[in-house]
Amino acid sequence: MTADDGAKALRWLRKSDAPSLILLDLMMPVMDGHEFIAQRSADPVLTRIPVVVISAGLHPRGSVVPGAAEVLYKPFDPDNLIRIVQRYCD
Repeated sequence: MTADDGAKALRWLRKSDAPSLILLDLMMPVMDGHEFIAQRSADPVLTRIPVVVISAGLHPRGSVVPGAAEVLYKPFDPDNLIRIVQRYCD
């Protein structure tokens, strides 16, 4: 499932079965990734779903995004993305 903004993603997550993983871009219209993480953190069901942030560099490489399990910086190696997804979805 994809959503082009955080508000749509939250609406979908609240009415659907929980996915194994959320891949989140920080730069989205309507509700950005930071606000999505904040609202997700207030929901005990959604908080259990790990979030991997995909960033174009809003944060220095190696920095932590509060509420995210991991941060993957663009451009990234597709094999690294596959390894991360497998880690959370196997």
